[in-house]
Amino acid sequence: MPDFKLQLTDVQELAVRRALSYWEERWDWESPLLFGLTHDRYRNVAASWPGSSEDHFLAAVGALRELLHGASAIREDDAVKAAIGVGKERAIELLAVLVQEHDKQPRSA
Repeated sequence: MPDFKLQLTDVQELAVRRALSYWEERWDWESPLLFGLTHDRYRNVAASWPGSSEDHFLAAVGALRELLHGASAIREDDAVKAAIGVGKERAIELLAVLVQEHDKQPRSA
């Protein structure tokens, strides 16, 4: 897996870290399907965020996607802010930034 570097602000990095922790505390049988990672790999990402691996990207996008849009999504803006430190609108923007930044990364042939 190629390494990549996301250009996030300190606030964005903290919000992702908190989203990762949110799901680490709520891990269940369905989580490997939702995040595309085993619990051990997810736990390693959560402990080493911010990082530069594809696992970091998968976990970060998965954590925000599930928090905002999944079956167990947090619907209220204040609750999102309490969980990850930014409101729902900023969290949605952060998810878009993660995907855009990842898409800009060079790919191995």
